[in-house]
Amino acid sequence: MSASKEGSAPGAEPAVVPLKVGKTSTQKFKEADEMYEGKLESLSMKERALKGLPYLANDEAMTQARMKARWLLQEYNSSRSGPGHEGEVGANDMSNEKRRGIISELFQVDEQKAKRIFVEPPFWCDFGSNIKFEGDFYCNFNTTILDCAEVKIGHGVLFGPNVHIYSATHSVSVTEREVGLERALPVSIGTNCWIGGNVTIIIVPSLNQTLPNFKSPFPPSPFPLSRSPFLRAGVSIGKGCTIGAGSVVTRDIPDWSVAVGNPARVVKTLAEEERGSDKPSGAVPF
Repeated sequence: MSASKEGSAPGAEPAVVPLKVGKTSTQKFKEADEMYEGKLESLSMKERALKGLPYLANDEAMTQARMKARWLLQEYNSSRSGPGHEGEVGANDMSNEKRRGIISELFQVDEQKAKRIFVEPPFWCDFGSNIKFEGDFYCNFNTTILDCAEVKIGHGVLFGPNVHIYSATHSVSVTEREVGLERALPVSIGTNCWIGGNVTIIIVPSLNQTLPNFKSPFPPSPFPLSRSPFLRAGVSIGKGCTIGAGSVVTRDIPDWSVAVGNPARVVKTLAEEERGSDKPSGAVPF
């Protein structure tokens, strides 16, 4: 193929892989609104958050759930590494019986699954129960996951330090934020992904999101809800991806990609021989 068809001159750096863009979060929010039009009153605030519908975060049930998570996180982050008592088997610098017990309660997983989740403290999240692990997982220091919507993490995923995942969003309008509404959309990370240090999986602005009528306990806003400027959210990272340190991921990343930058863009697709096997990997070697 000629250089002109390739889009670059001979000897030039490889072209950035074209970005495949799926539905925007505005479209996802609109679909949720249409699907549940007239049904909001029958749903709890937690259910609304998990479905991409507008919700009030200061709801009593959600407040209590966050408070429980805060207590567990405080206990985990202040816990000692290594054996918790003489003769404890299987303890190391990250995991011991006490920490596994807290992980089991925070993420609502059984004891066997908790043994394969390795979390360097300090770790921060909103609820914990909305973080879903498909297998082995490791995160380095100071990971923050705002799991107002589901955050799914595949088997063999590794996080560098200071990785932040935000599934929640507020309006870009101060007037709208004063009403108290929030939104959230799920985040998904495929198997065998490596998320580098200081990566943020976050939201970017998108205007004119249509919202259904929503009864708020706050004073009426002069900003009409039917023309609410909400942010984008909802990101899916495919299997076998590497996200370079310091990148900001604002949209879907396809399988087998290396993505870097702000916003993160695909700069390489792994060759077949780089993709490993479909069998469970030993990517978390503890």
